[in-house]
Amino acid sequence: MIYTRGRIRSSLRHLSQRFSKPNGATFCRLLATETSNHATSIDTKLECILKTEPSSKVFQFLVKNHARVDPRFSLTFTYNLLQQNNIQAAISLQHLLLTNDSYQIPNELWSVFLDKVCFESNYYGAMFVFHELIDNHLFYDEVSFAVQDNDEIPFIISPTILVHLGKIFTNNGDPKRMEGVLRYFRRFHSFVQDQVSYQSLLVLNVEANAESGDLNQALIEFRNLAYASRGLTRKSLLEILPRRADKFSRWRSANIKSNQYRLDFVPDYPLDIHQQLLSQICESGIYNPVIQYNVYPSSSQINPIIQEPIALADLPRFQTLITEYIEKEGIYDYHKLIQLMNSNHHSLHIFIIAALCDLEKHESAFAVLESLNFYGQRLCKSPGFITLLESTQNKPEFNTLRSDILKYYRRLNKGHVNYPVAGYI
Repeated sequence: MIYTRGRIRSSLRHLSQRFSKPNGATFCRLLATETSNHATSIDTKLECILKTEPSSKVFQFLVKNHARVDPRFSLTFTYNLLQQNNIQAAISLQHLLLTNDSYQIPNELWSVFLDKVCFESNYYGAMFVFHELIDNHLFYDEVSFAVQDNDEIPFIISPTILVHLGKIFTNNGDPKRMEGVLRYFRRFHSFVQDQVSYQSLLVLNVEANAESGDLNQALIEFRNLAYASRGLTRKSLLEILPRRADKFSRWRSANIKSNQYRLDFVPDYPLDIHQQLLSQICESGIYNPVIQYNVYPSSSQINPIIQEPIALADLPRFQTLITEYIEKEGIYDYHKLIQLMNSNHHSLHIFIIAALCDLEKHESAFAVLESLNFYGQRLCKSPGFITLLESTQNKPEFNTLRSDILKYYRRLNKGHVNYPVAGYI
């Protein structure tokens, strides 16, 4: 308030030298006219530059005078930059405009921006989208950073765009932002209804960690993918999952109304420091239930949401990482290979077998496949058979091994050979 009064008095001193003692109403009109004329002169100068100067000069002018230029000019120029695929310049200009607290990027521009970033697979553009729309940086300016969810959400991004952004982060080895995209998807979209997008994001989460070379985290994310996938199980849960989701939704609504926590999550620290202090002053309780999304509870079994099995071709970076790890550590012993598989998930056998075949350890690969005979006939669906048969094809030295593989397959499948294994006989 003191600073504002000082600025007004300074303006009065300057005006008093040019005008004779205006009254209050006259002063307001004169000050408004002066400000309006100044803004008009800037816009007029910009119009001249637009007609006579190249885009680089226009950009420099807007950067220098962004606070005084009509935002409509900057928005139009940003759109032109995007059409020229100059995404980085468009981001720079919008960053400057966002320093004005009253400015907000219009949804129409966001629509064009998202489309262009995804089409061009632009990493800098994807980061800008992430920190403005998915996990807004303004949320972290608050002192109470332990609040559960970021509430700076201008609108909801579609699952298709999230998958495109996930691919960009994966290709650039950015697992943290990839994880943030998956967390956003869980919050605003349904695992069951958007099953294809959910599977894609889980796969990309594994690949992002593999791209960054983090084997331990890649294995953790692979386990999440494997437990969410149907794999070699017999029964489909497509009819059961919606009922379980509806049951949990009703339980969550009741939980919110009663201001309760889940039994497995009772925080021992205040989730919102401001609200905690306010409740102590007012001697009242806090309304702050823990809200969880996309939970499909069952006390008897795991609920694989994704009905498609894990495919070797979906995880090329993860496959390369597993191969490099086995080769570097020299893990060719049968018991060590089984320990690696059992400590993560049985679906890992697909990638262990592929890695051993690449390293010319076909006998060890077949031994890993045989260790899963407790699956019975369901094991015939494993891609491991195809990997072994492809890797030993047209190699006479492996004729005996190929014969043993086919005998094992027939024994599991009650004497039958189904497609595509039949194509390798």
